[in-house]
Amino acid sequence: MYSPRETGLLFIVLCGLFATAAHAATQTLEWNVTYLNANPDGLFERQVMGVNGAWPPPNIELNYGDRLVLTVNNQLPDVTTGVHAHGLFQNGTNYYDGPVGVVQW
Repeated sequence: MYSPRETGLLFIVLCGLFATAAHAATQTLEWNVTYLNANPDGLFERQVMGVNGAWPPPNIELNYGDRLVLTVNNQLPDVTTGVHAHGLFQNGTNYYDGPVGVVQW
């Protein structure tokens, strides 16, 4: 048997675990990648790749445990595109970080 103190600590730990799982969310996004005109460096306007008609592409902010469902529609007529992310810890799974040759630890 557990002592009342051990039972109380176990209860607190379990409540914390369930609270974390209860706050996890699924964020679903759809990105349409197209060409548009923008002035990314402040020198002159030119054609760039944008997302949903905007440049720079939007940030994605998630909390630990959240799930992201990202649909990317490549509407560029002349090139293939890929997605590469920064800010993700992918130790041992860096092959999921983007196209061949564009990976980080």
